[in-house]
Amino acid sequence: MIKIFVFEYLTGGGIDPDAAGMGSLADLSALIVEGRVMRDAITADLRALPGIEVTVASSRFEQFDDARRHVRGQPGEPLTRFVARMAREHDYACIVAPECDGLLLKLYDAVGQARWLGCAKEARGIEQERDGRVSRRARHRRHARARIRRRRRGSRPPLGRQARRRRGRPRCLRL
Repeated sequence: MIKIFVFEYLTGGGIDPDAAGMGSLADLSALIVEGRVMRDAITADLRALPGIEVTVASSRFEQFDDARRHVRGQPGEPLTRFVARMAREHDYACIVAPECDGLLLKLYDAVGQARWLGCAKEARGIEQERDGRVSRRARHRRHARARIRRRRRGSRPPLGRQARRRRGRPRCLRL
């Protein structure tokens, strides 16, 4: 029997709705619903396979009839420690989490390559590098648009440091 641990960040206790502000509570509720749909779809597909036993991480806000197949982190236990502990008790771990702030990479390190079900760590590094290039391109386009607007208005950009030196007093006097 192969044992698989399924963890989805929002429904597995990653964010506590009590800590969310009133403005973001509606957004958080919508994300939790989407996270639950992803988690339940993965769980249903895995349970349909013969010889697979699935354990699902849940938060304190969810109630299940089958207690042995749903686990929760211990009170005060850090999320990565909980995921690492559960991964050691299973053959494989299927993790669904956002890639922002390096969260998915931290969970990958907690689970370990041997138990990880998903893309390789190198692929996520390439994805983050691509996101960095995209943001640099966006920043470049924003600056280029500002230069074009200044030219259309006929205004000149402020002089740089070297240009100020050339126009002003020389840096050193020749004697």
